[in-house]
Amino acid sequence: MDWAVKEARRAEIRIFAPFTDNYDYYHGGKFVFLRWRGIDVPSQNLDERVQQFYTNRTIIEDFKNYIKIILTHRNQFTNLTYAQDPTIFAYETGNELGGPVFGDKNVPAEWTQEITNYIKQIAPKKLTVDGTYGINESHLNISSVDIYSDHFYPMDVDKLSKGVAAVEKAEKVYFAAEYGWTPESQTKTKMDEFFKWIEDRNGENSTSPVVVGDHFWSLFGRNVPDCSSFVEHSDGFTLHYDDPKNPANYTEQIVKIRQHLFKMQGKEVGQDMPSVPCPEQ
Repeated sequence: MDWAVKEARRAEIRIFAPFTDNYDYYHGGKFVFLRWRGIDVPSQNLDERVQQFYTNRTIIEDFKNYIKIILTHRNQFTNLTYAQDPTIFAYETGNELGGPVFGDKNVPAEWTQEITNYIKQIAPKKLTVDGTYGINESHLNISSVDIYSDHFYPMDVDKLSKGVAAVEKAEKVYFAAEYGWTPESQTKTKMDEFFKWIEDRNGENSTSPVVVGDHFWSLFGRNVPDCSSFVEHSDGFTLHYDDPKNPANYTEQIVKIRQHLFKMQGKEVGQDMPSVPCPEQ
């Protein structure tokens, strides 16, 4: 983690970091905290015991202690704590958090308020993100939350516009934190329409720039040190920039993403794809 933050700092990349995950993945998530306290909830066929991540006082304190350890950790390369380092601009309570039913947004507002208050207590200069999967309108009045977000599989302008309207009414900030970018995932809204909607709400002529940005899911780079191949991932949304093996329709999508990301910075670029050298070169 220290090395990744140091390299992001060197490359002038800013980090948006979740503290945990809704799922039982290899890097850990809320199920780990439950198991530490003897609550072995299967990651499939969830039951109500999974809610103890948000309601069990011992587990809440475990999670807060974990947050404290991360935020007060001093990076061996930068000599800054994770609470101090401006490379990390925002912390999210968790990735796609919910309850026993997928997408139910069943995250107690009291828990979100307590966790974001605690983050602000240790790292007062950091932005906080409500990690609920989707816009839970009961959370919109939490003063210690700065950013609300949603994910899009597939892209969906109707869903986007409704979420933005709710966040705008609360005078907060919206981030389209993930979207599926592949041609196969454009079943409700085409990429051009999705990007234009965001650009119009964030552009120079916008009177209310509520949408501050978006993330595609997900970038995987070259294997090093020889860079002869790319790192693979199995979820169907792996983006390999400058990979000669990309199908033509994937390359078209990547060009659009690149143009969009520059446009969000007020810059226009063409359809060229500048090559990127191996990190070892």
